[in-house]
Amino acid sequence: SSIWLLICKFHLRQCWTSHSAQCIKGTSIVHGDLKGRVRKLEEGLVASVKHTDALQLVQEEEERLGAYKAETTAELSAAFDGALEHLRYLREFWLEEPLWQSWSQFAREEAARILGCNVDGVLPTTNHLESFNRVFKYRHLPTAQRGGRRLRVDVLLQQLIMKILPSIFEFRALEEEEEARWE
Repeated sequence: SSIWLLICKFHLRQCWTSHSAQCIKGTSIVHGDLKGRVRKLEEGLVASVKHTDALQLVQEEEERLGAYKAETTAELSAAFDGALEHLRYLREFWLEEPLWQSWSQFAREEAARILGCNVDGVLPTTNHLESFNRVFKYRHLPTAQRGGRRLRVDVLLQQLIMKILPSIFEFRALEEEEEARWE
C-alpha cells in the first residue's frame, strides 16, 4: 500500500505569496498588475487537472510577460524580471510532476478516488488540525501534566479518554446550543 500526500493549499499559497513578494518589489501600477497576473496564474495552476495544462499556463504567461518586458522602460524592466523569476521558480520547483500531483486539483480528485468519496470530502487545508493541536497542546495537555513533565503513554491515553475528549465534546455541544439560541 502507498500514501497519497496532499499539500495544504493554505501553506502552498503562503509559500508562493512570500516568494512572489520577494521577486516583485514595488508599489507602482505595473507592479500591482504583475502581482495580480501572478496570482491569477497561481489560481489556474491550483485548479489544473492535467500536468501538461499547468506547464502550458506558465509557458504562455512567460511568453506574454517577455513580450511586455520588451515594450517597457528600463526602469520597469526589473519588475518584469522579478515576475519572470517567480514563474521560473514555479516551473522548476513546484511543477515537477510528482510535486504537482500533491497540490493541484488533480491531487484532490485522485485522493477522492482513492477514498471513494466526493472531491468536496477531501479537505484542501490542514488548518483545522493545526488548530486542534494548538488547543490540545496549550489548553488540555498542561492540565494533565505535573510540573510540565512528559506524560507516560498510559497516563496520556487515560487523560485523553476520561477527561480531554469529553471536555472537547462538551465544549462543542455548548457552542452548538449557543448558536441555536442565537438563531
